[in-house]
Amino acid sequence: MKKLFFVLFISCFLFTAMPASAVLDWDELYENSKPFPSKLMNNIDPFQDEDNLKYAYTPYPLFRTSAHLYYKGMKIDPGYYQLTPRKMNGSYYILFKTNGKVKFIIPVVKKEIVPAAFYKKYMPNPKLTVGQATAKNWTNMWGKVFKGSGKQPPPKAFVEMENQSTCYVLKFYYKEMCYYTVYKKVPY
Repeated sequence: MKKLFFVLFISCFLFTAMPASAVLDWDELYENSKPFPSKLMNNIDPFQDEDNLKYAYTPYPLFRTSAHLYYKGMKIDPGYYQLTPRKMNGSYYILFKTNGKVKFIIPVVKKEIVPAAFYKKYMPNPKLTVGQATAKNWTNMWGKVFKGSGKQPPPKAFVEMENQSTCYVLKFYYKEMCYYTVYKKVPY
């Protein structure tokens, strides 16, 4: 029994020392990332129609930036962009779109799974009035009885921008994955 406690004590000591070495160097990730090697034909996302087919409106979130973002020779001006994650040529990229056209293609430097309760914590359900709640319950009950060919609700998404000392880190949560991209504050 004493050996078991000793092993648990040592393992707790080892695991508490690990987070110090797990700090990410965003500048190094930025330097190691490679831009998309070519352009898309007519700046159109080839899978956009397939994505929008199942939904009443686009399933991707709108992102607003008020600062200039720089990525290796590209300058992303302030404005509104629709963010779309894509796997192209074996790597993940985030497409910045305006008016349905791809303006920028930025590589993902890190990808991880979203924690289970993340969307419930940061995206609570809207508060409904009594009439709205009754109408929603009635519609849900009616939809369970009679299956329709209606559009699906869009997937959960959340966008967050972190201000680091030398760069900006964009966290793009979409469905069950989180995509990280890095931008410089000054031109490269």
